[in-house]
Formats: sequence, structure tokens, C-alpha cells
Amino acid sequence: SDDGDGDDDDGDGDAPEWTVHGFTDPARRAYGALPDSSPFVTKLLLYFKMAGVPVARAAGDVRSAPRGKLPYATHKGEAEPVTDSQRIVEHAAKLGGAYDLDKDLSAAQRATAHAVRRIVESSLYWCVVYAVFVPDENWALTRDELVAGKGFLFRKMAPMVARSGMVKQLTAHGIGRRDDAEVTDEAQADVDALAAIIGDSEFVLGTSGPTTVDAVVAAFVLHALGAPHQHGALDAIRNNEVLCAYAKRIAERYFADGEWCSADDVA
Repeated sequence: SDDGDGDDDDGDGDAPEWTVHGFTDPARRAYGALPDSSPFVTKLLLYFKMAGVPVARAAGDVRSAPRGKLPYATHKGEAEPVTDSQRIVEHAAKLGGAYDLDKDLSAAQRATAHAVRRIVESSLYWCVVYAVFVPDENWALTRDELVAGKGFLFRKMAPMVARSGMVKQLTAHGIGRRDDAEVTDEAQADVDALAAIIGDSEFVLGTSGPTTVDAVVAAFVLHALGAPHQHGALDAIRNNEVLCAYAKRIAERYFADGEWCSADDVA
């Protein structure tokens, strides 16, 4: 829930041990629907919610962020911030207790979780990035979200730098050299694989409670459902009944009212 001062403590009276620095001011919702414009930030928020650990939130700045990337997290008593969403999760898990969502997993389950995370973060992610940065009509939506609440100079300069940088990454990756239909086909293959793995299970690995890979999959699906962009790669996610039902169950369980909603709800 929002307290309107740019810092969100998830409603817990105790001062949170962790602060997650993301892209979006916690006092607002990205695209009017999402906790943050980045699914990697939402992944972290979900992970900490699943662990039952309250966190503070802050809007970061890539220009001063460690390694020039968001999100990053700071932990009480630790001088150095932790960068990269997966490194943050792994760093927290080493603290043990509620933080270690994967402590009861078998070697085979850990391998499946690793493969699923790679499908989402190393393949499907790039299809979604293509969808929201490359088509001009979608870039207009992404640009408006990027500069929301920012000063004049940032609004003038940052969008050009952000888009050109992301297009270069897409081209280097290879997916930026494909057309819309090919990107959609790749996204569809990833989605079909994820749905086959999840099936009718409440959680990705068929466990009785959430594991870290649930934070990954749910965050990316919820972003597809909450974003206003139109593209075949996003439709591949939105039209998959298994993934949508799964992600909405996760949202209902871990997000308070108003923390997440679909693009249709906003419209």
C-alpha cells in the first residue's frame, strides 16, 4: 500500500531491513497498474512478500546506481548495496530462515527452477523488451512512463538514450534483427513451455508453498497483463489461460488491494 511519501514499508510497523530501489516512484503505479515499470523490481517485491519480509521502496536513478543498473537493494548493517535481482535474492537467501524459500527443494527441482528462470529472464524477457521498445506506438507508451514525474532535462534527454541503448542491446542479442512475427513465435514457444511445466499446480514446481522461481514467473506474467502495449509477444502471455490463472492467484495472495491490476482494469 502507498503512504504517498515516496517510501513504502508494505504496511508493517517495524522499520524494514531491506530497501528496494526501483524505477518507479512508490507513490504511483507504473502505467496506472504495476508496482514498478520493471518486472525485475516486481520480482523482488514478490520474493520478499513470499518470504514474509517487509521492505521499504525508493525510486532509484540509473545515473548513480551501482553498476549503472536498477534494481538494487540495500540491507541494514551492510555498507555495500546488492545489485541484480537474482543476486539480491541469493544474498537474502543466505541469511536463512524465512528468506530461504528454496531450502526444501531437491536437486532436480532446483535444476527445473534454474531452467524456468532462464526461459523467462533470458528469452521471454527479450521478446517483451522488443515489444515495448521497438514498435513506435509502443515506444510512445514506454517513453511516457519513463519520464513520468521527472524534470524537464530528464524528459528531454533520457528517452533517446534509453531507446537507442536498448535497441543496440536487442540487435546484439539477435532478437532485434527479427520481425514482429518471429519475435511472437519465440515468445509463444517460451509461453507454451512454461504452461506445460506449471499445469494446474498452484506453484511452478508443484510445491506446497512458493519458491523463488514463482516470484520470477508471476512478475513477468503480471507485467504482461498490466502493461497497455499491444504486441503478439505480449498476447502470447495474455492468451495463455494457465499462466494468467497462475499469476492472478499469486497476485491475489501476495498483493494488497490496489498494488496490482490489469491494463483492462485501468482502461
